[in-house]
Amino acid sequence: MTCAKSFPPEIDEFLEAGLVARPSIKVKPPGIEGCLAWAECTVVEETAREKYVLIVGRVVHLEADDRIFSPENGMDFREAIAVASDPHPSEYDQVVEQPHPSWI
Repeated sequence: MTCAKSFPPEIDEFLEAGLVARPSIKVKPPGIEGCLAWAECTVVEETAREKYVLIVGRVVHLEADDRIFSPENGMDFREAIAVASDPHPSEYDQVVEQPHPSWI
């Protein structure tokens, strides 16, 4: 997986991974274009252990794709699944109602 590799600072990781950068609103690092949602965070605490680093962040800006979220209607889970499955759908042949998972 290209995104999990460590690259020297002079290497453009977005280019290596085939991703397109999206300007952030509140933080310096860019987001990734084409995502369904973006969470911009600042670091609150960083704890290094032998095999991992735990980073605790504070969300300073949240944004969702207009195709799946609107302030008036909230999240359209059916559309979110459709867009995630095929970001450029031409049409949907069949809609199957599914109950929301208990964690939503």
